Amino acid sequence: MAVRFYNCADFVEAALEGAFGQSYSPLEIIVADDHSSDGSFEIAQRLLDAYRGPHRVRLIRNEANLGVGSQMEEIRRHMSGEVLVIADGDDISLPTRTERVYEALCQGGPSLMGLDCRFDVIDEKGRPMEGVSPAAAGVGPASELLDAAQIARGRAGPHGAVAAYRRAVLEAGTSLAGLRHSEDRILALRAILLGRLATIPEILVLRRVHMSNVSGAVSASWSGKQLRDWLAQDLLYRIPVAATMRRDVAMMAAAGRIDAASAARVSADIAAYAREAKLLRVARQLGPLGFLPIYRALSRLGVPRRECLRALLTQTAPSLAMLLVRRNPLHRARELARRG
Repeated sequence: MAVRFYNCADFVEAALEGAFGQSYSPLEIIVADDHSSDGSFEIAQRLLDAYRGPHRVRLIRNEANLGVGSQMEEIRRHMSGEVLVIADGDDISLPTRTERVYEALCQGGPSLMGLDCRFDVIDEKGRPMEGVSPAAAGVGPASELLDAAQIARGRAGPHGAVAAYRRAVLEAGTSLAGLRHSEDRILALRAILLGRLATIPEILVLRRVHMSNVSGAVSASWSGKQLRDWLAQDLLYRIPVAATMRRDVAMMAAAGRIDAASAARVSADIAAYAREAKLLRVARQLGPLGFLPIYRALSRLGVPRRECLRALLTQTAPSLAMLLVRRNPLHRARELARRG
């Protein structure tokens, strides 16, 4: 198991207690800090120094804040086991999580390359977030129902914070160094190309929702301009993500791990994912005049109507898009928790 974090001083103790309390044993726990500046590293160091349990624990730290991609590369380099269970420093893994991953992988056989699990959401203080539906919380379809196209296009896929992968997945592609997010999409794509994915239908993680979440940092108090600027940065991050997926597919095809037809199909999906980002950047430049032509272009790429409208509103009418954000039950619950 790896507990990865950056500036999680308020939450890392609970995350580590969850890791230390895992029922599976013997377990290797790698605690990986991406050069935190808020005291998170010192908290983790104190807890590891005091730990006297059955698991083997070690603390590693990046020399600078390098992002989640480089953090995952360091974890891969230091791990000695054949399976990596990923935990974030602001979430809590329930005691049987690693045990259930081990059982599912044994039952699923060698073709099962990756797993995720169900989760509940909690607020900054660890309280359940009432009134938030599974869909609003980000619970998607079971991973065994997904295909490579959905993952490559960013339509669906397992959350990195509740995922587990065989070492073969971590080593099947090119380096993740430099990526700031979407490493979960890349690993899921590798896994489904090498074999298959599945979901353990049990709640094994408590995912914390707060204002500094990497994958959900939009605040209901933002102005339209802040929302548009945030999405613009997110679109820029798609460029290295698409490039990494393309290199991975080429590498696996060259090694004979996937056939040429599959490589061609997935490469086309990755190209469409990158083109979506390019079109949305153009929409930002054109403003409201670009809404209809960009909408048509995105539709031709197969982007669902609702996604088209949401993304284009953010780029061409960001103040209106913020009204929709404020109506999202997860954002409302997060804001109320912050104020309370």
